[in-house]
Amino acid sequence: MGFPESLLNAGNVALFVVIIIGLMTLKRVVYIVPQSKNYVIERFGRFQQVLKPGLNVIVPFVDRVAYRISVLERQTDPSSVSVFSSDNVEVDIVTVVYWRVIDPELSVYRIEDINAAIMVATGSIVRNIGAGLELDNLQGSREEINSKILASLGETAEAWGISITRTEIVDIVLDEKTKQAQRQQVEAERARRAQVTGAEGSAAAVKLQADSVLYQSNQESEATVVAAQARAKEIGLVSEARAKEIEVVAAAQAKEFELVGSAIRNYGEVAALFELGKRQVSAMEQLAASRGAKVLVLPTDVTKMLGSLTAVVEGLGFGAFAGAQGALIAEGDVAEVSETEGKEGGA
Repeated sequence: MGFPESLLNAGNVALFVVIIIGLMTLKRVVYIVPQSKNYVIERFGRFQQVLKPGLNVIVPFVDRVAYRISVLERQTDPSSVSVFSSDNVEVDIVTVVYWRVIDPELSVYRIEDINAAIMVATGSIVRNIGAGLELDNLQGSREEINSKILASLGETAEAWGISITRTEIVDIVLDEKTKQAQRQQVEAERARRAQVTGAEGSAAAVKLQADSVLYQSNQESEATVVAAQARAKEIGLVSEARAKEIEVVAAAQAKEFELVGSAIRNYGEVAALFELGKRQVSAMEQLAASRGAKVLVLPTDVTKMLGSLTAVVEGLGFGAFAGAQGALIAEGDVAEVSETEGKEGGA
């Protein structure tokens, strides 16, 4: 027995409807949330829960996904803020703020336009900070200003369910008059630095020249001192040599005088006459050795004295002196003969 064809068609339609309703219900029950999203669930228009990334299940037809919130880091559009510095210079500071949602519930139900709220709060903070800085400090303290904006804005952003990750001062815009004044100031500073550098270079050159002259003077002084020391040493050595020579001569003379004295004590007048004769013989030898002396004329008393000493000297054993005396007497005779001939020739 079979079913009527109309019943089969109606059953198929009913099954299809049930499948469709089941799929729609399943879609409202099971949600797969992406990693970069959080879903805000409302039940009868009231906040119920926040669905985290992954597989989630809610009550169908009662709960609904009201908001799909991105938790990625976002940034505001560049915002220009007019600021008067402490030295009354007007500048435009362009800022950008980076933020991300950390509490989807607060970000949805506490604030409507997060970007606009952030830009307004940032403008107020930047004006407050810029009013306490001079223009030069304002341009050179971007990191400090960024840190202050981040600290001040972070406290306000916590109530909105967001976190301020960082802030950036994109640009500081000056008007043309201020730019021209800064250019003149920079040029004047460059000219001043050039003059200072030139003066320092000249001073360094003068100092080096003075050091060079001083070094040369020191070298010359040292050379003079060394030469003087060498000369003093030389004079000392010469003086010492002369003193030694004088000492030796004096010792020899003392020895001679001692011997003469001893001879006088032992032989009396004979020794004295011998010493006197020896000195006369030495003097006559020097006269005879002279280049200009052709004829040597001796006084007669010398020959007489030498003659009178011959016997005594021979008796005492002074043979050498006797020989010398004989030679001198012979020379004396020659001299007398020459003198006599000369006189006769003159007559």
